[in-house]
Amino acid sequence: MPSPVQLESFAKEIALRFKINAEHTDALANFVRESTDQFNPNRLIKSATKQQIDLREEMEAVAEAQQWLTDALYGLSPLARDRLWHPLWEMPNRLPNLIGFATLPPATDFPEETAFREILATFAKRIETRLVELRTVEDKGGHPEKTGLRIWTARARDFWEETLGRKFTYQYVGGVHKGEAFAFCSFVLQHIAPDVTETALATAMRAMIKPMKVTVRYSPPRESQ
Repeated sequence: MPSPVQLESFAKEIALRFKINAEHTDALANFVRESTDQFNPNRLIKSATKQQIDLREEMEAVAEAQQWLTDALYGLSPLARDRLWHPLWEMPNRLPNLIGFATLPPATDFPEETAFREILATFAKRIETRLVELRTVEDKGGHPEKTGLRIWTARARDFWEETLGRKFTYQYVGGVHKGEAFAFCSFVLQHIAPDVTETALATAMRAMIKPMKVTVRYSPPRESQ
């Protein structure tokens, strides 16, 4: 990782190259510092699809545990159910080596047992609602979407637009990547992640460019005279 002195020098070089006013130098330095600190860890982030699949597996494991616990509770023997739920087991002065307190065959209703079963049933519904959308996610293969690079590009876009007030645009003309925003991103990445290709950056920029707000006016045709 570059030293603070190197980062400061690099930020000054960027400001000079892209004509960034002195009033924005602190924000520029922060962007350079944070992008340097966070870019490589962010590159380890999986794609959104991979994240959803991993999440689904975790949630399914919870669902299986909930179902196992429900089945186990409903399958308890009378003596095990007595020992788990009968309130007299909470008595500190109860006699030792007792088998149970409930009548046999057990006809006792335990309020705590009923409440806990209701909680489990509600929890099962919660898990199911969280899994509905995840069950449709499929890994269709293809090239990974480079989530970490997109996160960095989104931060660069926000700095470019919100701090500098410039348009974050990209064009590919005659086999050449064009646009001041592309040049800015490419220049910074050459120093913090030189293995990122221009093609990968262009893909990330196209994904992160905010959609334009277009107002369409409709003028009805005039009636013929």
